[in-house]
Amino acid sequence: MDRKSSQQIHSEVTLTTIDLFATACLTQGSAHSEGEAGWFLDENDICDDSTFLRVIKQFAMPSGQELPAPLQEYSVEDVVAFTEQFREHLMDAFDAATENILRTIRYEDPFDDRHVVAAVDFTHVPYHVWPWIDKDEGIPKSDYPPMVRGYVEDGELKHGYTFATITIVGNDVPILLGIEPVKERSEWEPDDAPADSKDEVVARLLERAQQYVDLDEVLLDRGFYSSDVYAEIHDRELVYTAPVPKYEDDYEAIKKIQRADGGDAAVKHDVPLAIDGEVHHTAEFLYVPASSDDADGNYAVFVTNRDHVAPDEIAHVTNSYNRRWDIENQYKTVKAFLPKTSSKDYRVRLFSFVFAALLYNLWRLTDYLVKLGTDRDIRSAPVLTARTFVRAVGQSLRAGG
Repeated sequence: MDRKSSQQIHSEVTLTTIDLFATACLTQGSAHSEGEAGWFLDENDICDDSTFLRVIKQFAMPSGQELPAPLQEYSVEDVVAFTEQFREHLMDAFDAATENILRTIRYEDPFDDRHVVAAVDFTHVPYHVWPWIDKDEGIPKSDYPPMVRGYVEDGELKHGYTFATITIVGNDVPILLGIEPVKERSEWEPDDAPADSKDEVVARLLERAQQYVDLDEVLLDRGFYSSDVYAEIHDRELVYTAPVPKYEDDYEAIKKIQRADGGDAAVKHDVPLAIDGEVHHTAEFLYVPASSDDADGNYAVFVTNRDHVAPDEIAHVTNSYNRRWDIENQYKTVKAFLPKTSSKDYRVRLFSFVFAALLYNLWRLTDYLVKLGTDRDIRSAPVLTARTFVRAVGQSLRAGG
């Protein structure tokens, strides 16, 4: 019998790893649990957890490149530099897959003659480890992952990895177009630790998205409230809309702003937004009755660079912002795909998120094609559940192996 070539063995291990990863995404298992199950069931095509993780790390690196030491042993600056390489390598593969997905969707021209809207947001993947040896004395753990940051969710301080994404929302197929790992400086790091600026993150996301579609509008979470971010979008001749995180909660002041007759919304026109002390452009500030989703007080405030929003247009603009919730639903699905891991190696964390995002896109494509074949509305509830789709992917990969 002919011996298998090293290339054949490598291809089989790679396919087996992807198969296992898809199964872990379905069950929210881990490298250990999948390897243990393979051993218990005496399945010869199942690799152990160390092989699984080694291949995952290779996916995040250019061919032939190796790290001479574990990633967590490098300095913060080196880890950030390596992360840029990992991101570029993984996103090249993600971009190729996304282009194929959009090429399939474009066959039916769903983006033609439509107002194409994208949502940009942050999401966090929890890391359940305390960063301090002694917080009172200001002594942090030396090997704590530098890409982890603290954040507040539901009033509780948590720690986790941060990712920024851009996704088509509104009346089109909700496809995730770009992913950016975000490095923010945390209190346990030195003051000169490297950090990403929000406008740079948004610029990279927009550049990636505009490779694929002609965007018209960008919806932002309040976490992106920044004149630099708005300038980046405005300079691309795109419309933006975002909530203002803090505002003057004074109804007497609001009453002085131009209002619709008998209405309960208000607009303040031509508010200057400055960059480095100079006015970059003007924006409209829209005051609307608050809901539990968009403000903590009696009124919510939105900012947009639309030209002179009339009082009777306020409700349309702010109601349209609700389309951003597509990205929140996306995050729920992507996080449901994430397998469990205790690895401190960022290559494993980044690959996990990118792979889960790709599964999400493939699920959305499959659901779109099913709806198209059965003459259903694109924006109707999914015909195919995400879990059913991932199960089918795992079976397909195993059959292919």
